[in-house]
Amino acid sequence: MAETRKVPFVAAVALIVLAVVLELAGACVGNGIGALAVFDLLVVMTVLLIAAPMVVTNAVAGRTQGMVTFVLACVILVLAAIALLAAIALLFVMISSLFFPPAYFFAFGLFPVKSAAGFLGTIMLCKIGFALALIAAHQRFLENLGLVVIVAMSLAFTAMVSVLYGFPAIFVSITDIVGAIVILAVTCFRAFGFAVFSLPAIKKATGL
Repeated sequence: MAETRKVPFVAAVALIVLAVVLELAGACVGNGIGALAVFDLLVVMTVLLIAAPMVVTNAVAGRTQGMVTFVLACVILVLAAIALLAAIALLFVMISSLFFPPAYFFAFGLFPVKSAAGFLGTIMLCKIGFALALIAAHQRFLENLGLVVIVAMSLAFTAMVSVLYGFPAIFVSITDIVGAIVILAVTCFRAFGFAVFSLPAIKKATGL
C-alpha cells in the first residue's frame, strides 16, 4: 500500500487549522460560527492523531494515543459544555426580550448577516479543500469511518449555520443561537464518546 503523501496531508492540516482560526475570529459575528470552532477542534484532534506516526514511531504513537485522546477530548468537552450553558442562557434572554420588542430589536435585531456569510463562505472553502487534500494524500482515509463521519458533520453543520442565516434578519440572532446550541450539544456528545472509547487504549498501554 502506498504511503501517505506528505505535501497534501500537510495542506489538509493547514486548511482545517485555518478554518478553526477563521471560526474563532467569526465568533464575534455569530454564535453559530463560534460553535463550529469548538466542534472542529474534534476534527483537528482526529487529524493530528492520524498524523502522529509521521512524527514519532508507531510504538510511541500507540502507547500515547489513548491518553492524548482522553485529555484532549475532556478539554473539548469542558469547553463545549461551558459554551452550551452560555448559549442556552442567552437564548432565554432573547426569548424574554421578545415581550418588549424595542429591547429585542436594540440588542439582537441587527445581526451582521453579510459579515457572517462572508466568514462562512471562506470557512466552507477551507473545509472542502481540507477534505479534497485528505483524499489526495491517501484514499484509505475514505475507509476511516470515524474520520469520514466527523468531517461530514463539520461540513453539514457549516451548511446548516449558513441556512439559518437566511432567515429574516430580525430573527437571525435567535436562529443563530439555536444552531449554536445544536452544534455544541453534539460536540459534547462526540467529545464524551472520544473520551470513553479511549479508555481501553489507556488500559492496554498502562497494563492496568
